[in-house]
Amino acid sequence: MSVTQSPQNVGFWWKAVAGILLASTLVVTCWVLLHRNGLPYQDQFARRSLDGWTPHGGNWQVVDGIVTNRSNESGSRLVTGSEDMADYRLNAQVRLTNTYGDAGLVFRMTESEEGTNAFYGYYAGMRFPDMLVLARMDYGFQPLRIVKLPQPVRPGTWYQLSVQAKGCTLSVQARDDRGQVLAEADAIDQDECQKHGNFGLRSFAAGGSWRHVAAQALQ
Repeated sequence: MSVTQSPQNVGFWWKAVAGILLASTLVVTCWVLLHRNGLPYQDQFARRSLDGWTPHGGNWQVVDGIVTNRSNESGSRLVTGSEDMADYRLNAQVRLTNTYGDAGLVFRMTESEEGTNAFYGYYAGMRFPDMLVLARMDYGFQPLRIVKLPQPVRPGTWYQLSVQAKGCTLSVQARDDRGQVLAEADAIDQDECQKHGNFGLRSFAAGGSWRHVAAQALQ
């Protein structure tokens, strides 16, 4: 015995299929947007891997989940990601290995090449003896904010750096090894805003170590 479906039932099923396809498309689109340009990102240093990272100077080694620059060059960098990335948050733990210089994170970086300040973008770092630095890099060093820390930077101590770039508003926060906020710096770089770029690690006139590097897109 055959069963003939009414036009109403056929229309219902077509609408149901269309709804499922639309929902699937939205899910895929959201996933692509959230993961565009490699974000979110979590380093693979625990696997002793520097896959996807490009050195610009320095002597970079990864051991036990920690990447270290064993060079005292000025402005060594290790970079990853896409120059198309725009608004994102970048986190890492940073340890200075000498008693001079500075070390930290670069972000929204483009046109990077080997050389002291040879890129466009921004830098946030811990600087001896007691400073948190936020600067614009335009093949030169242009400080945006320099904040004095409540205590001297201690070599061999891990500091948590959190950087956020949204539009032309930039901010960085430094925490000590107990999670206490040491200092915050922010700036609006409206006139010469670098609105997109990849990210990485940087040390200046000293070595440094990094671990737990992560980035995520901002909505």
